[in-house]
Parts: sequence; C-alpha cells; structure tokens
Amino acid sequence: MRNRPGFSLLLLSPIALLLFTHCTVCNPGGQEAQRYTAGRVLDDGNAYETTGVYDEMLFFPSGRRYDIVHGLGRSPTTVNSYVSFASQLRPAESESESLSLNNIAESAGNQVVIERWDDEVVRIRNDTCVQDFYVRIVLTANDDATLLGAGGMSGANDSMNASSTSAF
Repeated sequence: MRNRPGFSLLLLSPIALLLFTHCTVCNPGGQEAQRYTAGRVLDDGNAYETTGVYDEMLFFPSGRRYDIVHGLGRSPTTVNSYVSFASQLRPAESESESLSLNNIAESAGNQVVIERWDDEVVRIRNDTCVQDFYVRIVLTANDDATLLGAGGMSGANDSMNASSTSAF
C-alpha cells in the first residue's frame, strides 16, 4: 500500500484549524432581563432615549437583556438601536479622530434582538458573542400609528399577530 502524505494532511487540517484558532462556542441566551428606568421621554412626549448622544451608553455584553421602561404611555411605532465599542461618545475635534473607536452604528442582525415591545416596556437582547458592546435605544411613538401599523409587539406567543401589526 502506498503512503499518501497529502491525504493524511487533508484529514488533519480541520483538527489543526480548531486547535490553532482556539475556536470557542458561546451561548448568548438564558440571562434574566435587567430593568432599566433611567432613560428620558423627550419634551414633545413622542420620543424616548435610553441616554443622550454624548452620555454613557448601556453596557451590552453577550446575552445581556434589558427591559427598557420607556414611559411613553403607548406602544412605540419605531425602535432604533445603536451599538458602539466606546462607552461614551465625544465630539470629534478632527477628521482623524472621527475614525477612531469614537463611533456608533445602527445595529444589524442579531446585535440587538427585540423580544418584547408594548406600551410599557421594550425588551432587547444581545444575541452575539461580542462582550464589549454598548447600546443606545431611541423610541418614537406616533399618535397616528395607523400610517405605520398598530405599533408594539407583545410576547412570543403573539408572534403571528405581531408580524402583521408591528412597524420596524
């Protein structure tokens, strides 16, 4: 039988890849929601923010859940979420400074998962393995929500109804 070193290397490649990259699996679920009540309703009563633009944002590591008590008195029609690696933004004094970690972006994918959305609370979860996110949430409540749907999304049991009435 002829020795095939190339074949042996091919079989060992996946094992070597796992060993050399220190691949780990994270499970971002299962954490209890933390109740957050420190945000503010803006003057017109139609918007809420967890923190101001240049205030310290909420620490949002992997699996973290927040129940954001918004105080709008009605279901938000929009939920906007922003993530950053910086805990607090500061105005950039130069173009090169604006390219540093002093930045923020709208969340995408599973960075901010909205689990609950109603007239009292918006529940969010970091469904990634990233341990050093910070998050800022901005909600708006349009009195004429008929233009956008009813707004709001209750628990997971109502997921079929929520998909037809919530406005993302």
